Amino acid sequence: ISAAQSAAPVAADPDKTLSLCFNGAATFGAHEIAAVVIYNAVLTDAQRRQVESYLSNRYGYPAGNVACIGDSLTAPASPIVGYPTRLAQLLGSMWRVTNLGVSGALVNDAGTDMYNDQWLGSGTAGAKRRRYNWMVCLGGINDIINTSDSAATIFARYDDMLVDILAEPLNRLVLCTLPPFANYVNWTAAKQLVLDAYNVLIRQYCSDNPSNAYLVDLYALMGSPTDGTKLRNEYDFEGLHPNQGGEDVMAAAVADKMLAVGLL
Repeated sequence: ISAAQSAAPVAADPDKTLSLCFNGAATFGAHEIAAVVIYNAVLTDAQRRQVESYLSNRYGYPAGNVACIGDSLTAPASPIVGYPTRLAQLLGSMWRVTNLGVSGALVNDAGTDMYNDQWLGSGTAGAKRRRYNWMVCLGGINDIINTSDSAATIFARYDDMLVDILAEPLNRLVLCTLPPFANYVNWTAAKQLVLDAYNVLIRQYCSDNPSNAYLVDLYALMGSPTDGTKLRNEYDFEGLHPNQGGEDVMAAAVADKMLAVGLL
């Protein structure tokens, strides 16, 4: 930056702009920048999070930007309030939560899906382009119910998105197992086997990526104590979807995990 570009604005010239671009193409108004922090070394991820947390506290903006990706378990029909809304209330002002879930979504398909629509998106719609730094992913139940694919085939499609999420700098992932659904009309013993195998793959993924993928085991949390293949009565809406109590429990489990990991 040239001496002229870097000169401080003065009271007599309040509209003077500051250029933060070597070629001077990008300029900002005098009141559009709160702080400029410059280091003489490349910061580690932990150090960058420290800086972001400091700036968040100093200027009152969320340091944790959370996108919830999923299907109708994430975006249930009214009047049930989805877990992302409750999650935002539990996390507090240092976190911002957006529900990107779409009812009926598959994990990765030519139609409505989580990878291409919710993660990649079009324009600035996707979570990747909007620069979220936390992703909560709960997906795969529609693939299990509506296809004859194996758990390995479904998870391989899911994995395309998970790998892309963790390839983003500073991104962290909360990955949820699928809740039980044996009281649902479309449940079969064969689909239970696929569900069990799929959840094993989710648990293994978090075990293999311990530094930035964190497990919330909804299957274990929400299963009936007398038959773990079914939702607990107090969480059950119609066998597949949680009622409001179930969504609230999901929100609390995700919040507990994220707060335990922390912003730093």
